[in-house]
Amino acid sequence: MEIFVSADGVNYYDITASEASGVNIPGDEDHDDQSYARSYDLAAAGLGEARFVRIDGVGDGPGGAGTDFDLDAIGAVHYGPPGGIIGDVNCNG
Repeated sequence: MEIFVSADGVNYYDITASEASGVNIPGDEDHDDQSYARSYDLAAAGLGEARFVRIDGVGDGPGGAGTDFDLDAIGAVHYGPPGGIIGDVNCNG
């Protein structure tokens, strides 16, 4: 599986190599099995934010139950409103 991110929906950057174990996200307590969870870091692409995520299962066959790729959810650890500033510590915009 390969993970790509983009700020503009046109230029995508591969962050697959930044894979780490899953991060617990508040509100996701019902999914206590972290065995398949993965985390990826935007810094690997040199991006400060991403609005688009593309997940490529790297399969060459038709989709369906036998493709070994199931996506349950995507979560964000650090996020803000669309077009908003993330990490504005001194609140000066």
